[in-house]
Amino acid sequence: YYLDELPQLYNVIRGEMCLLGPRPEAPEFVDLDDPLWQEVLAAPPGIAGPTQLIINDWERHRITEDPSGEAYLHEVLPVKLAIDGWYVRRSSPRLDALVAVTLARRLLPGTESYTLKKRVHAAVPQSNQVPA
Repeated sequence: YYLDELPQLYNVIRGEMCLLGPRPEAPEFVDLDDPLWQEVLAAPPGIAGPTQLIINDWERHRITEDPSGEAYLHEVLPVKLAIDGWYVRRSSPRLDALVAVTLARRLLPGTESYTLKKRVHAAVPQSNQVPA
């Protein structure tokens, strides 16, 4: 139930984070010279975003399969960055509403919404690596 995320609500109240937005990445994985990273990092970080809703299970599976971190660095991270970049460029109240509804449905067992996944898979080719 993602209870470990609750302390981040304090960061939202303080104005340091938003409820929805790209999740912050560990600094050692960020390439500050990459324009896409610059674009994503310019957006306010969020507790949840479409990236987590779409690739969370696949990411956990890849990290478990390859604890060396190579799969994360070479497979997962490029997909996360591509989806985050798409989200930042397409940011709108309508997209945030879709993300919020998808998040709410994910928290309720058996009610997951696939609308967001379909939209991202159609717009972000890298996301097609993630099993539907």
